[in-house]
Amino acid sequence: MTQGLFDTNQKKKTLKNRYELVFIYDSRFANPNGDPMENNELRIRQDKGFVTDTRLKRTIRDYLAEQGYDIFVIEKVDNNWKVIDIKGRLKETLNVNSEKDIKPEHIKQLIEKFIDIRLFGSAIKMKLTGAVQFNFGETMHKIQQIKVEWTTVFSSGENKWQWTFTEMFITPYSIIAFHGVVNEKAAETTWMSEDDYRLLKEAIWSWTKNLITRSKFEQLPRLLIEVKFKEWVKTHIWELDKYIQLKLKDGILDEKAIEDISEVKFDFSKFVEKINQNKEKIEKIVIYKDDRVEIENLPTDDNLFEIKSAVKEFEI
Repeated sequence: MTQGLFDTNQKKKTLKNRYELVFIYDSRFANPNGDPMENNELRIRQDKGFVTDTRLKRTIRDYLAEQGYDIFVIEKVDNNWKVIDIKGRLKETLNVNSEKDIKPEHIKQLIEKFIDIRLFGSAIKMKLTGAVQFNFGETMHKIQQIKVEWTTVFSSGENKWQWTFTEMFITPYSIIAFHGVVNEKAAETTWMSEDDYRLLKEAIWSWTKNLITRSKFEQLPRLLIEVKFKEWVKTHIWELDKYIQLKLKDGILDEKAIEDISEVKFDFSKFVEKINQNKEKIEKIVIYKDDRVEIENLPTDDNLFEIKSAVKEFEI
């Protein structure tokens, strides 16, 4: 269906390698991803929190929009402050009235214009599978949920005051890991380029740090691990986040009591073992690291691994 949209020059620009990513960040006195159907409580299963992939994709989209890139899936309002739905977005973008009016040439326009369609694909009519896919993020340790309540005062008229009770759900501290795959075969359909991939990494790191809202204020990116496979490889390892072990430092007896990144270490011994089993498929592994993160059991004499300061790489 989309193959006819392709031309030789465009194909030369698309991503050539497959990548596997692990992104780890922490959240302090915040709600990483509240459930709106459950009074915005944390999403928790068996004392571990989780974050949907759509939350991370929203983070990426918001950063790219801030940088001036056109985003298709984004909340916009019209002159009357009404949210523009999918029908409205198609009308203003393609001048069509509904999905049934979309033609192949319209898909080409959408791909060329919107970077989030090149990254994540689109579910409209001629469905495009995104080159970038993430699992749900999960905390690397058990967490606590706390309900915080307070009162707010509003004036309801001259010399009249009205008190209202407000509540929110937070966790004092959590370390969250996402696993993702960037599929070069799907990139051929969505035209995802090397430049798009560079922007994806930049967005994951930079906008996680810049989510300055009440529920997301103290979220900080800590590690971004990038496994680049050789060009002939058409598969990946899977579950690489599960091979990075969180270790409590001396004096921390309960993982629910962790309060800061300085109280833990990231043990890469199982990760390295898994990589060694697949070494012939891998071109390079780059680990972007926050300055406060402590890692152990990474080889120092293996040219396959490179550690970079994320502050120097992504932050202005």
